[in-house]
Amino acid sequence: MSNLALATIDNVTYTYDHKFISFFEEFIKGQRSKNTGDAYRTDIRQFFKFIFGKEIEYISISDIESLTSLEAMRYHNHLKGLKRKNSSIKRKIEAVSSLLDSLKVDYQNINNNIFDNLKLDSVDLDRNGYGNLDWEEAFLFIEYAHVEQMEGNQMAMALKLACISSIRLEALLSLTWEDFRVKNEKGVMVHYIDKVDKQTRHQTPVSENFYIELREKLGTVGKLFPNLYKHKVGKFLKEILTYFEIDPKRNIKFHSFKKCGVNRVLEQTGDLTKAQIQGKHKSIITTQNSYIALKDDLTLKPSYTLDQDVNVIDEIKDLSHEQLIIAISQMSNSAQYELLRIINKG
Repeated sequence: MSNLALATIDNVTYTYDHKFISFFEEFIKGQRSKNTGDAYRTDIRQFFKFIFGKEIEYISISDIESLTSLEAMRYHNHLKGLKRKNSSIKRKIEAVSSLLDSLKVDYQNINNNIFDNLKLDSVDLDRNGYGNLDWEEAFLFIEYAHVEQMEGNQMAMALKLACISSIRLEALLSLTWEDFRVKNEKGVMVHYIDKVDKQTRHQTPVSENFYIELREKLGTVGKLFPNLYKHKVGKFLKEILTYFEIDPKRNIKFHSFKKCGVNRVLEQTGDLTKAQIQGKHKSIITTQNSYIALKDDLTLKPSYTLDQDVNVIDEIKDLSHEQLIIAISQMSNSAQYELLRIINKG
């Protein structure tokens, strides 16, 4: 018995493949969540509509078997032309690719590798446009959220944890106290899965003092932020920005607090690699594109002092204690922290 039927729409006759449609519906139902399934349904429909000019109900297995990397490149370029975010492009392509992988099991003539030649831009590049906050400004916002008791202490501590850990909002909101399960003399380790890299379980340490503060202000059972969700966080942040009359052109978002932590590390250490680790960036290029601290101070660039041969001991040996204190106070944060590190090391 044939799986095919004919349908005529606007004087155009289409083939209806019952078996493929049944497969597609089961594929959608089998996704991790209803939201993922709904997103995949939309993304796959858009792909077939663009490539074949017809709705998915009238797509046949033979249509899918005809797909090559040419169609994949056309669709990729189409999405880029629409100025879609890299994360959106990645998700749309993953949706179609996942369907092709599933179909390949039963239909060997399907090429499920059509997207392999694509050069997808990192989703981290989507965030470069997010505005920057300096450390003091961020903590002024945190204090306001605390005073206003935005969902009790939850909003204030979410902002503070974002600054200190540079964990993204989606991962923060899913944290439970069970994720703080490794404790040692250097602090407490936070275990979490990042939305952008779901295959890796990340670990980020926080100090024991901050861990105690979290427990004092958020409780010790269940989720850290049970009453917060993405839209509510955005609403609270908008209220904060309005109160402080922050120019909308600065584009301050929750992600700005994550970037704040990255910039703070760079200010304290002057080490781009450490800033990369703080930001959990797979590529240091992402860190270079995102940070602001020190980048405009030409005297801090290596080439500025490369040809200079200075005997610092001779220069400072006759200075008074007060002169040394003044000089140290005018040093960059990274230089001051390096000096402290050497002193503490003994």
